[in-house]
Amino acid sequence: MPTFTDLHILAGLVALSFLIGTVSKYGTNLYAAMIYETLDTLWDVRYNRLSFTPHRFTAFFCIGLVSLFTLPDITYSQVTANCPNSCAISLPVIASLESSNRPRVIGDGGRALGLFQLHSGVVSDFNSAHKTSYQHQDALNREIAQKIAHWYLETRIPQILKSKKLPVSTENVLTCWNAGCGRVKNPPLLTQEYIKKYKKLTRRSL
Repeated sequence: MPTFTDLHILAGLVALSFLIGTVSKYGTNLYAAMIYETLDTLWDVRYNRLSFTPHRFTAFFCIGLVSLFTLPDITYSQVTANCPNSCAISLPVIASLESSNRPRVIGDGGRALGLFQLHSGVVSDFNSAHKTSYQHQDALNREIAQKIAHWYLETRIPQILKSKKLPVSTENVLTCWNAGCGRVKNPPLLTQEYIKKYKKLTRRSL
């Protein structure tokens, strides 16, 4: 007769199968970030190790179930189409491209910090818009970095594009993010490669 704990472990195994199915359907890189976040919540700070309790196995089940059946398929037409207000840029994919999902990374000679490699100007823009007082070093904090990156990609860049009478499209938003909005009409080769990698990681056909 299986015990209650056995049932939790079984749920965990089922969850892993859901995750495997999700990855095969949507791509490994996009869901690496999701799995990374899950493992981050399982870290037991008391013993400096992962802690797999029966209840946490059940959490795996829930994550796998929801991700497999609720995330929509994404087509190339959705990428190339203009977005009325914002383009729902995938933060997990951006984090993968910018820092390989490592929140403490410092790059660009010390000018780019954290999960999304934020520059000080982006943090300053966020502070001006929200009456906050974040410092550039706060970009090394996962939650703060996500908040700032989401606002910048979904709100600030579309505002800049509209002010320049440029289409708010995924390509233009990513060009602004990677190279600056002044390069939208003539993106550098590195930025073009960045956009291709973004599309590939989100399973969007070229």
